[in-house]
Amino acid sequence: MGSFPRSATGLPSPDNSLVNPVTSSLLSARPSLITPSTPLAPCYMEAYDPPMHVQLSHPTRTVEVKGPKKVKELLRELNLVVEAHLVIKGDDLVTEDEMLYDGDQIEIRPVISGGS
Repeated sequence: MGSFPRSATGLPSPDNSLVNPVTSSLLSARPSLITPSTPLAPCYMEAYDPPMHVQLSHPTRTVEVKGPKKVKELLRELNLVVEAHLVIKGDDLVTEDEMLYDGDQIEIRPVISGGS
C-alpha cells in the first residue's frame, strides 16, 4: 500500500494527484456541476436570511413568510384576494408579479373604496 505525502502537521498534504480521476474528469467536463448556470438571488448569498416580515391590517397582525415568492403567491398563501389588497415593500408599492425575498419588510393593506 502506498503512502500519502505528509505535511509538517503529519496530515496528508493536498496533492492534485490524489484527486479521484473519475471525479476530476466529471468536474472538468461539466463545470455546471460546481458552478450554477444562473446567478443566485441575494437572499441565497448569506448562510442564513431571516424570513420576510409581513404586516397585515384588518385584523392587525404580523406574520413571517419564507421567500422567494411573487406578490400574488404571497397573497394567495395568506388567503387574500389579489385585486382587493395593496402590497408595499419597504416604501414602494409593488405589483402582483414582483418577487419578494427573505428579509424584505412587507405591508399589506386592503383597498378601500366608497362614496356617497
